[in-house]
Amino acid sequence: MKKIFAIVIVVLFITTIAKAQDGWVTKKIDEKVSVRFPGEPKEVDGGVFLFIGKDSTIYISMVVKEKLPDEIDLKKLTSDQISEVFKKPEFENKFKSVITRSVSNSKIEDFKDGTWNGLPSYDISGVITDSKAKFML
Repeated sequence: MKKIFAIVIVVLFITTIAKAQDGWVTKKIDEKVSVRFPGEPKEVDGGVFLFIGKDSTIYISMVVKEKLPDEIDLKKLTSDQISEVFKKPEFENKFKSVITRSVSNSKIEDFKDGTWNGLPSYDISGVITDSKAKFML
């Protein structure tokens, strides 16, 4: 009985996940990146796409191309080595700088290292100073 119950829960969970993506729109951001939005986004600036949900949640995507220091050639590094580069304070500081330059009048309030599917990731939150709007990346 427990096994049947567990299978039913898994099927319901998978069905819910599949339904959650119905109607989402895939937008090609550049030649290598596509992003899914819950509705048709508007291009608000060259390569910056924005969608505002019914609950006022703002979905935004952009590709930031920033030159890395000369000693870092990502094409010659393994994924493990790239992960180590992402953990270095110099890289994190450059990443923070790119965000604050890319998002006008922004201030980062919290920046945490994390992992997602075994890969390095960042949890970032901040505020747009002139409107007091909060953002999370």
